[in-house]
Amino acid sequence: MPVAEYVGLLASIIILISFIPKNNLLLTRIINSVGAAIFVIYGIWINAWSVWILNSFCFILNITYIIIYIIKKNKMEKKNDND
Repeated sequence: MPVAEYVGLLASIIILISFIPKNNLLLTRIINSVGAAIFVIYGIWINAWSVWILNSFCFILNITYIIIYIIKKNKMEKKNDND
């Protein structure tokens, strides 16, 4: 099996793990981001535009939501410190 196939398989496993139900949405987004990033590498490696473009958008969306979550969490902590 070519190395690229192992990279694609690794990305698939990571994405699958991110869908296992858990109570931590931040962890889910982080794991999914790692899988999407590996899929971007894989898609570029095998020259599959549909793979790397779709996963680039997924990665960007996940990172955006992670940043929003962290900002909101910090605001809540500051608000609670001021009370």
